[in-house]
Amino acid sequence: MIKQILTQKSGRLAALIMADGLFFGLTDPLKLPSFMLFPAFVLLAASLYAAFGLTLGISNVHGPLPKTRRRIAAAFAVLLAGLIALQTIGELGARDIIILVPLAILASMYTSYNREQRTIAS
Repeated sequence: MIKQILTQKSGRLAALIMADGLFFGLTDPLKLPSFMLFPAFVLLAASLYAAFGLTLGISNVHGPLPKTRRRIAAAFAVLLAGLIALQTIGELGARDIIILVPLAILASMYTSYNREQRTIAS
């Protein structure tokens, strides 16, 4: 089971790391047009999602369902990518972290609760 998870997800993660290396290695951040920041953060978020997914897949082989693991990985990836984006533009402060992290946890719990309620109702 672990071998299957490692081969599937590690291949994606390796491809994303290579794409990260090419994109971030071949671009000069001082000369990069501002519209290219969005694809850079999407690539970063995809890499974080793949890394969190691989970590959760290895650590919870008999734990949460795959949908739950994907949702947790997506929540962590979006939160971390958002914090990195705020730090990059110089807008991240301690208050932002104090507000954003609990809001992300609350949003994750709310979406999990809504999905459970829809499953029970149907």
